[in-house]
Amino acid sequence: MDIFLLGAGASAPLGLPTAKGFLKDFQPTNNNLFYAICEYLNVKPAEADVEAIMPILEGLSQVSKSCLRSLFANGRTRNIATFKPSDFNFGDSFTSPYTKANIEKGISVVLDDLSQQAKKLYTEIKTHSLRKLKNFKYGDAFELLKGVFQKAVSEDNPTKIFTTNYDLVIERAFCDNSLNLSRFWRGLGAKDLYLGFKTTSASINIFSLDSKTVNAPGVISIFKLHGSVNWLPYDGNVTSSGLTVPNNPDEVCIIYPGYKGVPEKEPFVTLHLEFLKSLQEADRLISIGFAFRDLYINAIIHHALSLNEKLKVYAMVPEFPNDYQKDSQNDYQNDSQFPALQSSFPNRAIHLPGKLGENDLWDLLEEGGKLKMSPAGKVIKKS
Repeated sequence: MDIFLLGAGASAPLGLPTAKGFLKDFQPTNNNLFYAICEYLNVKPAEADVEAIMPILEGLSQVSKSCLRSLFANGRTRNIATFKPSDFNFGDSFTSPYTKANIEKGISVVLDDLSQQAKKLYTEIKTHSLRKLKNFKYGDAFELLKGVFQKAVSEDNPTKIFTTNYDLVIERAFCDNSLNLSRFWRGLGAKDLYLGFKTTSASINIFSLDSKTVNAPGVISIFKLHGSVNWLPYDGNVTSSGLTVPNNPDEVCIIYPGYKGVPEKEPFVTLHLEFLKSLQEADRLISIGFAFRDLYINAIIHHALSLNEKLKVYAMVPEFPNDYQKDSQNDYQNDSQFPALQSSFPNRAIHLPGKLGENDLWDLLEEGGKLKMSPAGKVIKKS
């Protein structure tokens, strides 16, 4: 059985950006805060990763007077006499004399201002990103993925598609405007499209993964490991807004940046567990446009390869990113970990150099099956 994993490169042929492409043409009203965050991340503004910036802004937007408790606790203000607001570029937020009360008041003003600036910038980036996520033709999504999945869909087996993408490209490729499986896929033997939601008695769709449905023959399941732009919080659970990308940036999309590591909240715990369970029973993991930077997903794949000796991983991507910079505090998040998989599992982690929309996946798979690999994961000959 084949399991599919689609990354940002699978949506790129439709003009959708990768995480590092969302902000390429972004023009913030507050350049200072945006550039300061980019400098902290050691990246150029045009190359900034939206997944790295948004959590920082979330944190800054929540700073408040409560932050002062640790500042003035346990005698930490013993050097208060040497405090000079000019040293911190706080402007006129502080007034002399620099007593504890005046310093607390000044810091409170600074934190409140920073919080408001962060909230504004967060809204601007989210509005910009949501606009980009809408910018593709639905018919093109079908044509792009038809060549991949028309050979995978079967009435005899389930089709499992995992993705780290937030966009609605995969959904649009498989269903009509009512989220029903389209006629084309039914003609290939598919019986249903499953997105992990069930409808309550109140006609609300809430996340509730059903293993029986996932493994039923003829069912196409889409698992969004990092969430989706159409997922919204609802009464302690997650609901879906269908095929609609929100227009209101104040609506809270349920997404989970991969670099955060091991997920601790639902539905992400369940989704990643389902990924591991599926890999334990699979013959092939076929990834398309996935860079293998997500540390937790890499750990799951590594674990599955250890447990399932028949499993092979085929990665269709032009090349793997190698952004290592010794002076960057985020080194470990930048490099692709696929070469490490190749080194650990020779002949079982195979790179298929190619790009969706330009190369045929199944031709590459046929060719990739003939590759002979060295212990270091390098091609040494073809048979």
